[in-house]
Amino acid sequence: DTHLTLKGAFLPQVGQKVTAVYNRNTLIAQTITIQSGAVTPPPVNATLTSVAVSPAAPAVLSVGAAQQFTATGYYSNSTQADITSQVTWLDSNTTVASITTAGLATGLTAGATLISASFSGITSAAVTLTVAAVPVATLTSITVTPATANIATGLTQQFNAVAAYSNGTSLNVNSVATWASSNVTVAAVSNSGLATGAAAGTTVITASLSGLTSAGVTLTVVTPTLTSITVTPATASVLVGLTQQYDAVAAYSNGTTQNVNSTVTWASSNTTVATVSNTGLATGASAGTTVITASLSGITSTGVTLTVNTPTLTSITVTPGTPVSLHIGAAQQFAATAAYNNGNNVNVTTQVTWASSNVTAASITAAGLTTGLAAGTTSVTAAMSGLTSVPVAVTIIP
Repeated sequence: DTHLTLKGAFLPQVGQKVTAVYNRNTLIAQTITIQSGAVTPPPVNATLTSVAVSPAAPAVLSVGAAQQFTATGYYSNSTQADITSQVTWLDSNTTVASITTAGLATGLTAGATLISASFSGITSAAVTLTVAAVPVATLTSITVTPATANIATGLTQQFNAVAAYSNGTSLNVNSVATWASSNVTVAAVSNSGLATGAAAGTTVITASLSGLTSAGVTLTVVTPTLTSITVTPATASVLVGLTQQYDAVAAYSNGTTQNVNSTVTWASSNTTVATVSNTGLATGASAGTTVITASLSGITSTGVTLTVNTPTLTSITVTPGTPVSLHIGAAQQFAATAAYNNGNNVNVTTQVTWASSNVTAASITAAGLTTGLAAGTTSVTAAMSGLTSVPVAVTIIP
């Protein structure tokens, strides 16, 4: 074998050929191919500008464990070189960790120390090495559950990721794992593990953390078949003018159910009694009963009964409601408002029976117009359906 020591600016790499002239009694020229010992050429006519230590953010080290550091020199001609074995390694706290001339640090006691490297008068930025008193748990596996799942398009499935560690502990990592679906056209998965079915098919869901990826679990998305529609409540009653909200729930062949208020077609069997909106809100129109149904994809729900009742008059109010003064020959228009138990207030000025308690002092028409006839006082009231308003005092002055 030929062994050759090379010096100078040029150092060849493995596979390159060089011609050497060496003195073994006589000068001999010989071409050889470099088989091993490839080296990084040192910089030529360049000065060292900085030194960097890596890793810059080492993992927590347990007592007795080791961490290899490397030092890289950067030069003025934009080249760099590994100078790990040439630098002077510095350790700010030798009771926490020791470091060899080759950059191998070993944890001694719990605490923190600063590691840096110095070469040719230049010192690197320090990196913090933390040593723990007990062995640091490492992630060993991630398990996603459930192992299989089936959902209909548009519905969701929550997956859970549990990380197992070297110290025997486990932890739910739903919110920190990176979730992935192998076929996002079938289902997408959120950053918390919630998958949403988009189209019929299958996809594989995985969770990744710290370089580890779980075994994939299968999610099947199906196009469900509608089997029935149920409308609730089964019976209801409202007053004329009031409303009743109905809900329609669709049941599918895969066992799922879904509120379909806004997608079904609503119907009232007697729209003179009550109408129903396209979201299931029925409004009483007149006294009577009607049947409410919901239809979707050729399936109609069982009808539910809605009874509409005539509202009950609760009071009559006359306005103005404060005492009124009139000159003889002057007039005052009164109005009457009826209040019902459905919350409605209706102007019934022309429907009530008006009365003046002293017709010699003032008269009142069927439309509520009072006219002063002679000096004196009277009370004006309005009556309907057995109820009479609170009297309003009227004084006729000359």
